[in-house]
Amino acid sequence: VLACAQTGSGKTAAFLIPVICHVLFRGVLADPKHPLALIMAPTRELCAQIEEQCKELIKGLPYCRTALLVGGNPLPPQVH
Repeated sequence: VLACAQTGSGKTAAFLIPVICHVLFRGVLADPKHPLALIMAPTRELCAQIEEQCKELIKGLPYCRTALLVGGNPLPPQVH
């Protein structure tokens, strides 16, 4: 999917909301130790922005949490 629009127009929310709905639907049936969604982005900055937006959208929802892992950094400090 390719999207091009102005900053603040809702591009991130447009794909995060269906992902969050999927997680909520599958969350009851899923093993909490395994991820239900994976979002990949081309830059660290964009990854951080996506995670920040996701955290705002999932605040207070069951079965939802995020983990930000980026290349070039050791894995142990990133996994929490």
